Amino acid sequence: MDVFYFSDFSRSPLLSGTKGITTVHDLVWKIYPQYHEQKIVKAHSIKLEKTINHGDTIIVDSMSTKKDLVKYFPKINKEKIQVVYPGIGEQFKTVNNDKELKNILKKYRINFGDKFFLYVGAIEPRKNLVLAINIFNELIKDNKFSDFKFIITGRAGWKNENVYQSIKQLGLENKVRFTGFVVDEDLPYLYNAA
Repeated sequence: MDVFYFSDFSRSPLLSGTKGITTVHDLVWKIYPQYHEQKIVKAHSIKLEKTINHGDTIIVDSMSTKKDLVKYFPKINKEKIQVVYPGIGEQFKTVNNDKELKNILKKYRINFGDKFFLYVGAIEPRKNLVLAINIFNELIKDNKFSDFKFIITGRAGWKNENVYQSIKQLGLENKVRFTGFVVDEDLPYLYNAA
């Protein structure tokens, strides 16, 4: 084997004698450790140090991540870092099939024609959903958005109690809906309907 590519540094076992290319998507766990489980922060720190010391190339998907790597790991060889911007995934394609769209929306208890904002991701502190819920609460006070709902898709992560508390405190139980995990094949339909 000439080169081994790892799409995520946290999963990259380093193989001696083999060139390694690894992707680092962000350092949010390093910059905001309070929003992550301590064991994750520690494990990521160890893995990234090894990647920096032994990897041949580190791919980042933004200049911001490159700057963060240089800031938080000043010994890193800047020549190893390559910025490669991500492409546009299939989930962002335009859907032209109303029948299928209606079926997918029904699957997630969303009425065809409903107006809604969509969140896709884990339900945990680092995603700052409490702020998003507060902003949604302010938006629906405007007649332009009063009939909108907020659809939250994704798995329940850790320390998410405050998300549910915020919804209850603001009286948004009928305006905010959780779908749970959504399979990739269904995402284009939700994005198109939002």
